[in-house]
Amino acid sequence: NNIALLLRLQGNYDSALALFERAIAIGGNSLGADHPDLAARFVNQAEAFMALGGYSKAKPLFERAIAIGEGSLGGQHPHLAFALNNFARWWNAQGNFETALKLAIRGLEIFRTAFGEQHELIAMSHSVLGWIHSDAGDLALASERHKVAMDICDRLHEINRNKQRVRAGFLVNKARCLHTVGENGGEVANEALVLVERVHCPVHEIETARRLVALSSVAN
Repeated sequence: NNIALLLRLQGNYDSALALFERAIAIGGNSLGADHPDLAARFVNQAEAFMALGGYSKAKPLFERAIAIGEGSLGGQHPHLAFALNNFARWWNAQGNFETALKLAIRGLEIFRTAFGEQHELIAMSHSVLGWIHSDAGDLALASERHKVAMDICDRLHEINRNKQRVRAGFLVNKARCLHTVGENGGEVANEALVLVERVHCPVHEIETARRLVALSSVAN
């Protein structure tokens, strides 16, 4: 499973999928079909399918992960919140914004109960809600969510100055938020790109930073 995660971060989704499938099979045989560890593996596999455009294959994996989270994990575990947030992204891609919002809001509440208000997962959850509101055409609510995420990122940025990879993720998220709410995030995007390339962040973060730098150049 860890090798599969590394391959997925590197953008090698086909190889990652094969290893995720093997990890799920081994885990199911040794731990049982409803073991909590399998929930995260199902989500990881679903995300890899989504990256390849395999939305129909991703859906039952998210549903399986959520079923485990509701049962074995008691309905309040961060693993369940991860599954809910990512399934919200799935529904958002289908244009079902109402379902996406319900799932993302519940994921946020679980993370809030587990970690409090000042945590990177809270910022991520507000960002997910911001993307959904934006895609649904509600730019005012999208702006509110992204500004909350940016405020959290700024505070965590100060706390995590020596954690370069964590800081890089915050900067990418902040640049995305600025772009979404129509503000110039070019300076933040450039800083993010330099850092994500230097500390070898996941491929998707590097690609996102490059895209944001390009978008800010066009805007200028």
